[in-house]
Order: sequence, then C-alpha cells, then structure tokens
Amino acid sequence: AEQFFSRTLPAVEDLNDYVLSRAARLLLQVPWLPERIAGCKYDLREVGVQHHAWVDDVLQELRGFSAKLTVVEMEPGNLAILWRGALSALSRHALDGFAKVKKCTFEGRAAMALDVQTLANGLRGMGAPEPDMVLIEDYIKAFYTPEDALEHWVMTHLAQYTRAQLVALLNCMAAAGLVQPHALKPLLQTVEEM
Repeated sequence: AEQFFSRTLPAVEDLNDYVLSRAARLLLQVPWLPERIAGCKYDLREVGVQHHAWVDDVLQELRGFSAKLTVVEMEPGNLAILWRGALSALSRHALDGFAKVKKCTFEGRAAMALDVQTLANGLRGMGAPEPDMVLIEDYIKAFYTPEDALEHWVMTHLAQYTRAQLVALLNCMAAAGLVQPHALKPLLQTVEEM
C-alpha cells in the first residue's frame, strides 16, 4: 500500500496540472489569433505609438477568462496553473501569428514589440501571473540579428522554435534584404536538417 501511494500521489499532481492546463486552453478561445496577427501591416515606414487591434481583442478574451475563474472556488495554486496554461497557449498562438507575417521592416518589428508590451501590461491589471513573453520577444528581436551572427542564433534556438517559425523568420529577413540569397540557402538547410 505504501508503494502505491508513493507512486500514485506524484502522478496525481502531474495529472492535475495537465487537466487544468488543458481546461485553460478550452476556456480561452483564441485560435483566430495567428491569422489576425498575420493580417496586420508590419512593413511600416514609421514607428507608430498605437498598438494593433488584435491586442484589444485578446485582452477582452482574457477578461472573459478571468471572469470565469472568479466564479469558481479553487485553490490559489490551481488558479495559477489555469493562468499559466492560458498564457502558454496565448504565447504559442501569438508566436505562430508573428511567424506568419510575410513582410516586415525594422519599424514593423518595433510595432510587434509594442503590441507584445501592451498585451503584457494589460495582463498585469487582471491579476494574472507575470506573462512569460521571452520566446516571443526573442523571436521579434532576432530580426535585428546581423547576417554574420544569424547562423549562431539559429543553432542556439533550434529547440525553442518550430521549423516553420524559423523558416518564416529567415524568409522574412531575406524579403527585407537583411539576409543575402547566398547566405539564406545554408541557413534554411540547417533548419530543415533539424
């Protein structure tokens, strides 16, 4: 009996985390986000001061998610798991959206950073845990990586991003003239071989 409890109780905690994370993804409905981000104009000539409309729509969804959580009596630890699950799904959808952007400029990348910062600031006012936006921020900043350092950046981030995301980033940089065709081919080959 003691062996049963020593093996089962840790598994129950893992199962609890998984179920709550899945429930959070079902409660926060943002599968539309990648297409909305991809549809935004990020090949800008000037840096704007206004975030894109998708940020307001996501914050509205998050307010609805937060309202759903307030009517449920739950331990604070479980609420934190729900928030982490929702924010993880949100981050993945946003990253996929940024990867679908075909044309971008330095000013457009700054607009992406503004959108992410506005989203993070909006989350802070909802009682959500601090959002982990590092993957998204690093993906946005990678656009500024000089061509001679790009291979190193790709190699150090192979495990963090999908092939499609890395290929999209490289193609976007090439379309902006930041990566020359002779340098693009080996980088794409490196990504494809992962």
